[in-house]
Amino acid sequence: MSIVYPVQASEAYSTITNEIMAQSGGITKVGSIYYWVGTKFNGSNWQFAGVELYSSSDLVNWKFEREILSPGNNGAPSSSAWCARPFIVYNSSTNKYVLIAEHDGDGYNSKIGMATCSTIN
Repeated sequence: MSIVYPVQASEAYSTITNEIMAQSGGITKVGSIYYWVGTKFNGSNWQFAGVELYSSSDLVNWKFEREILSPGNNGAPSSSAWCARPFIVYNSSTNKYVLIAEHDGDGYNSKIGMATCSTIN
């Protein structure tokens, strides 16, 4: 696995011509596939709407995989909280992928949030 530089989602579209909702995210390569993870916000008010994952074999054509973190689900930030700058790393000690993101649940008290999964997608 390798980590590729963070990206901005402006003017990016998936293969089904939907705008990629992956604000302030990063790209991770696993094998021959790139995975783009980023925050989705509701409209212009920047309310947290989830963390989404896309995949690509060429960094040009992106496929929406799924929402990997939903607001308020299993300890995730609520929709009124701030969650940004997510990226994924692999922890070889636990054999799990780790989603790491900035989290601000109550005023500007930034924290680091983490979630784990056995697969990247």
